Amino acid sequence: MHMPCMSPFLPLTPEQIVEDSLAAADAGAAIIHLHARRPEDGMPTTDVNVYERFLRPLKERTNAIINITTGQPHFGTPEEVIEARLSAPLKFAPEMCSFNMGPMNPAPWALYDKLKDRVKFDWELKFMESSKGATMINSYTLMERIAKQLGEERGVV
Repeated sequence: MHMPCMSPFLPLTPEQIVEDSLAAADAGAAIIHLHARRPEDGMPTTDVNVYERFLRPLKERTNAIINITTGQPHFGTPEEVIEARLSAPLKFAPEMCSFNMGPMNPAPWALYDKLKDRVKFDWELKFMESSKGATMINSYTLMERIAKQLGEERGVV
């Protein structure tokens, strides 16, 4: 997962996400993969209100395929996590979604020494420090649920 300390070019606000997405589409991108971020600090969020702030203008202004993540970090019980991760794809029914196979840890903890002096927001340090013991759960049961809710129940499979 990208953090603001990794690049000054990471779009953080819905307006920046729209601007960068449209620029990518104008440059020839056929698919735009999107993650929502809290506008005030760039922290990943599953908040459907944040998604709406960039999805609506993108759908109005580009023919590029919209691809929403289903792997956004979220903390809580497995049920709370999957509900949060699926909230935007279920509400907005994009043309495409990510589908994470199996449990994973993108290992931001491994970048701690390199990035600790470049953090812009408190959450970045906390995220890197705590990520070594964290796993994004993608059990077979959850993968089947995602496939059913985002595919089969919508006539995709």
